[in-house]
Amino acid sequence: WVGRQRELEQLERAWEAVEHGARQVVLVGGEPGAGKSRLVMEVASALSRQGVPVLVGQCTSDLGLPFDPLVAPIRALMSAIAQGELEFPEAEDAEQANRLLAQLTAGVAPEESSVSLPAMALGAVVSALSSACATGPLVVVLEDLHWAGESALRGLRHIIERTSDLPLLVLGTHRDRPPDVSDSLSSIAAEVLRIPGAHRVSLAGFRTSEVASYLTALNAGAPAVIERTSPVLRARTGGNPFLLGEVWREVRNQGGLDRLVAEQVTVPETLQSMVHTRLRKLRPADQRLVEVGAVIGESFDLNLVHVAGGSDSIEDTFGGAGAAAAAGLVRAVPDNLGTYAFPHALARQAVLAEMEPYAVSSTHAAIARALEEGDTRDPERIRALAHHYSMATGLGHEARAVHYLAAAAGVAVARMAYSDAGALLGRAADLTPEMDARDQFRLRAAQSYVRAGRFDRAWPLGEAVATSAASGVRLEAALCLEAISWRNRTGAARAVELLGAALREYSPDADDPARIRATAALGRELTSTGRFAEGESMMNRALDVAREQGDSQLLLAVLDLAIVEALGVRGDHGAERLLRIQRRAIEASRLARAAGDLDKLGNASQSTHIVSYVLGDATSLTVSLDALDQVATVTQNAFWQYRSQVLWASRHLVRGDLESAQTSVKEARRVALSVGHSPELLDGPLSMQTFAYRRESGGLEFARAMLAGPQVVRYPWPPGMVAMYRELEMADPARAELRRTLAEDLDELRASETWPASLALLGDAAVWLADRPAAEVLLAEAEPLSGLNLSAAELLAPFGSAERLIGGLKSVLGDATAEEHFAAALEMDLSMDAPLHVATTHAEWA
Repeated sequence: WVGRQRELEQLERAWEAVEHGARQVVLVGGEPGAGKSRLVMEVASALSRQGVPVLVGQCTSDLGLPFDPLVAPIRALMSAIAQGELEFPEAEDAEQANRLLAQLTAGVAPEESSVSLPAMALGAVVSALSSACATGPLVVVLEDLHWAGESALRGLRHIIERTSDLPLLVLGTHRDRPPDVSDSLSSIAAEVLRIPGAHRVSLAGFRTSEVASYLTALNAGAPAVIERTSPVLRARTGGNPFLLGEVWREVRNQGGLDRLVAEQVTVPETLQSMVHTRLRKLRPADQRLVEVGAVIGESFDLNLVHVAGGSDSIEDTFGGAGAAAAAGLVRAVPDNLGTYAFPHALARQAVLAEMEPYAVSSTHAAIARALEEGDTRDPERIRALAHHYSMATGLGHEARAVHYLAAAAGVAVARMAYSDAGALLGRAADLTPEMDARDQFRLRAAQSYVRAGRFDRAWPLGEAVATSAASGVRLEAALCLEAISWRNRTGAARAVELLGAALREYSPDADDPARIRATAALGRELTSTGRFAEGESMMNRALDVAREQGDSQLLLAVLDLAIVEALGVRGDHGAERLLRIQRRAIEASRLARAAGDLDKLGNASQSTHIVSYVLGDATSLTVSLDALDQVATVTQNAFWQYRSQVLWASRHLVRGDLESAQTSVKEARRVALSVGHSPELLDGPLSMQTFAYRRESGGLEFARAMLAGPQVVRYPWPPGMVAMYRELEMADPARAELRRTLAEDLDELRASETWPASLALLGDAAVWLADRPAAEVLLAEAEPLSGLNLSAAELLAPFGSAERLIGGLKSVLGDATAEEHFAAALEMDLSMDAPLHVATTHAEWA
């Protein structure tokens, strides 16, 4: 063992922490061939010799299985459970947990899959790890994470976050430079490294002194010879351990370092040249064996090589493998007769680079045909068939490729790997020549990305279908885009345009389920454009028809679309309207639980929470946020994680926990950015939360220079401008901006989703300024909301009771009934467990 002393010490410190009961994660990064696997496996082997259980998972550079590389370690845990070596902490949960683990590792057809149970599978993994760690430390090695899919990486983060108190060491290897580093790996690795107990180890190339130590350990020559040749080999290989080993092999075969000193040996320029030379020394049949193996993957089974490569006999295949191993091109895998592997991914890539493009494609096709002779229902075989047929480009196998890509997507859906499913369906679409079928695949890909919270990937696929497909598919694509628009709170006009166009072309049958859903969706989207009455009418009509049909799934779909909290603060009878919306949300929650539809449960839960805050219903407020937390946790859907953090930020704020509120705002932004949301889309909603936090913590002073200078920075939302002046106690500009806003912008603000927030901020400024004309105008606007709490749209900022605002405005106007309103506000604040609101009401009432 040469070098890496500093890195070994880091790993030893991590192991010491594990021995004291603290989970540790070490991500080992470096260029290909840097020795990442060697370092990790050296440590893992040493611990295994001490009796520590070691589980190993591997990713593949080709089309991998969803949740690779977690599958192999989970299967090992399942085997231990089946043999009675492990038990789940809760015995009564064992049967369900086993079923969940089986689904995560094997995959089932979507129609055989419950929606709710698979979402708990990662929790079952955590339970299995807890059982495995009950009697002592455990090591999990995860190789080549740069090839892992997004679902696997998010699943890994989920597990790491929930095992902090286990004696568990997770060792992961990954390449750390382009083009091998994916956006998903960069993002999630950064998230993992922020978790306590997570560390990074970066491997650089060997220094010249370490190259000399390596050669000395091999007895490669006399010290003087090694001293002269080490700089040459270091310069030629960059100190890359794998390349150094391969170059030394070539030099040794040509006479050793003495001949290198005498300049009688040529050091190979590249790994490619070494592989070329070694291949050409083999018989043609043996060269073909190595090429077929390279197309199969990093490792390969000789039986598959025999069938796909067309060798005369299996004996010839084994003989050829032996010759290739002797040449240093491949190596036998220990304890696995008939399985060979390349010494490194670089070596495999070098062999592939020696092949003509047609030879690569035709070999993929031959391998796929050979694989079809086995069980084509096996998830791993499905994955392999999808990969090889899709790589057999230009040979007429596109239909088979599409078939297996769709089947692989089904496995991904069964494993909750919706982002992976979207990618597979997108590839199937690209290989489908017939337009209608291609649009179906694009639509399914878009819907899968929506389920994963990857709206950035879903929108272009959905829009392409919504603008070109046949009417039925176009309508479903428009519905998909509306769901993205509603959740992103952007693109409403485009969604209305596409939904309206699709509905006009669709079946005129009013009882058609798709038409009913689309009508409700169009109504919902109209409310985002300020057309509240029209939108509410369409949603109510769709809901009435859905109830008449007696189809619970259709009813759930329409209820999901017809829960619009903003309608409750429009016009008169606000409390009555909000109660109706709350009842819809609670009904949708019940139906979603029965159907196992966690996505709709998430929407119903967040809507219940928002409406419950406005109504002052403390019990439903707590229960609904707990339900949303559960959805975010078990689905790992980034959108629900984002919404959960947004709502928790507001909850922490009203409780006066400013530090936790700030943490939740930051976490919401991190989650949203990690799945492709643009910072510009987040600036609006999260800036509202940041303002609410800074208003209470005294953190707005930074804006004074921008508002007091000769070039005043104007905010696009007038109430925000007024509020900044008020908080900085800049009375004259605050009064001027308040009066201008009431004169010019009131109608537009009243028609927007942010109206309650506008009213709260403008009213607060009017009270502070004791501005009677403004108070008169705003009191007339506030009184219809008597008995409710005010908040920004989606509960981005909670402003407390409207009674407090009414009391303040009446005080400005000298109305003696102001006392009654302050008393009502205080009663509401106390019932809501809202110390911040209580303090604010006391301060304004004084």
